[in-house]
Amino acid sequence: MQIRKVLPFLLFAFCFHKKVHAQSDFIPLGDPQEAFIKRMEIKFRNEPQLQFSTVRPYSRQRITEAYLRIDSLDRTGSIDGLLTDVDRADLQQYLTVNATWSPENKYQVNQSNKTFFKTPAHLFESYSDKFGIVVDPMLTFQYGKNKSMSTYQNSLGLSMHGNIGSHFGFFGSYTGNIEKDPGYVQDFIQAYQAVPGIGYYNNGKNGRINYNYWTGGITTNVGKHIDFELAYDKFFIGDGYRSLYLSDFSAPYLFLKMHFQTGRFEYTTAIARTYAPYGIVANGLDDQNRPSNYMVFHYFNFQPWRWLKLGFFENNMFNNEKNGGIQLGMLNPFIFNRAMSQNVGNSGKSSIGLDLKANVTSNVQLYGTILINEFVAKEVFNYGSGDWRNKHGIQFGAKYTDAFNVKNLDLLGEYNWVRPFTYTDKWNVNNYVHYNMPLADPLGANFHELIGVANYHPIPKLFFTAKIIGYKKGLDTTAEFGTSTQPLNGGDLLRPYTDAHAANGYVKVGDGIPLNGLFGSFQASYEILPNLFFDGNITFRKADIQGMPKNHTNYFSFGIRWNMARRNFEF
Repeated sequence: MQIRKVLPFLLFAFCFHKKVHAQSDFIPLGDPQEAFIKRMEIKFRNEPQLQFSTVRPYSRQRITEAYLRIDSLDRTGSIDGLLTDVDRADLQQYLTVNATWSPENKYQVNQSNKTFFKTPAHLFESYSDKFGIVVDPMLTFQYGKNKSMSTYQNSLGLSMHGNIGSHFGFFGSYTGNIEKDPGYVQDFIQAYQAVPGIGYYNNGKNGRINYNYWTGGITTNVGKHIDFELAYDKFFIGDGYRSLYLSDFSAPYLFLKMHFQTGRFEYTTAIARTYAPYGIVANGLDDQNRPSNYMVFHYFNFQPWRWLKLGFFENNMFNNEKNGGIQLGMLNPFIFNRAMSQNVGNSGKSSIGLDLKANVTSNVQLYGTILINEFVAKEVFNYGSGDWRNKHGIQFGAKYTDAFNVKNLDLLGEYNWVRPFTYTDKWNVNNYVHYNMPLADPLGANFHELIGVANYHPIPKLFFTAKIIGYKKGLDTTAEFGTSTQPLNGGDLLRPYTDAHAANGYVKVGDGIPLNGLFGSFQASYEILPNLFFDGNITFRKADIQGMPKNHTNYFSFGIRWNMARRNFEF
């Protein structure tokens, strides 16, 4: 028999051999596990799965495998001094929450005679060799006060995840939501016709909004090292509190992702359908299709040593009208395909980035990122009087676990600096925007930002978080949000850079109408049951624009949430 006739059958047998690893679902963005994962990543400098933590959401299977290794080392006394008592309590709880990939907890579930709450972690769960499913309620009831105005968030829904055989995984969630946000968030919604992190909404009375929020997807694998995912969800790519690459600030989008991991190498590539900037529509309602974009990104991770990670990022944006839709060349799964995209004659908008993360000790991590959108080589370092086409951003920061010998106190300090016009193109439809919201840092461009975060977890189930964010941004209009017909200073991501007033000159970070911002919050949470929290929050915000009245906001809120991430408006 000819080899070309045999090869397809060999490939089929390889891909679906019984030893192929089972498919994994994902830990949702904003899950309480994320803080614990970041903490363990620093403490266990040589744990390979935790080092590959730049791209979120995380694979539940791979993270649980890391948990099991840590638990095994702890039981044998091999890591004395690395885990605190609170760490051990969290570790056991998250093994229970991730019972799909924990044999001990799966056995416990299967031995139970209960229909619901076989373990405290989940409403319903069932496992067998061929099928597994976990179903949980989702709810948030929160009330707050912003001056004389009440704020609230009421959400109710369901989430599920599981696997079918050893080749397919699935996950999904849905919530119906009614909320009334603080005044500055209402201003954002009216200006951009989108809810931060959500997208489409319906207007209610007196500032109330209604929206449905859902995510979901399926996963499958090819061999041991390659996974595919088709989903409607979001990513966060970065090691810092903010991301210069891709954040979860905007709305979900439909995407197809391929992930490869082996040894010290990890590679992720995805193509997504996003929405280009669109005009303002009365009352936020319309029956017209929004302009479609396609976003392609590639991210490559390499660990020259277990404690050091280097990352390389590439992003391309394509508009249906200007770029003729997605080009077949952009389906190339390999990084740095800019040359291939240029062959079609209209290459869309591209950015590249380099990042580094180093766990220099078992309680200190340093990280940094540089993103380049465009630059003029001879003037790239001339920040005082160079060329406006030098469009790039820089991030650097540090994390400190068990800071100053205080157990379970984790600190983060971060600085972000993004040049004017970064993330923008000659056609605004190619700007790095989805649903009229930035795809990276919420401040867009033309800003610098300093962030401090302190997390304190003194006893199991009790969490304290303090944050302070100071920033300066150059605006194009005296309105904090919204576009203008005035010359552009490089901070508005809804406009093309051809609107620049200094097309042949230079615009420094902060040029334009100065906005000086300060955001501070203190949050306390108590975990009543696994993933059922009682929250309290106090927030102060000021956003003072030169020549305008002071814009200060103080509010507090409290409530409960179950299997949902906390809604934060930190901009």
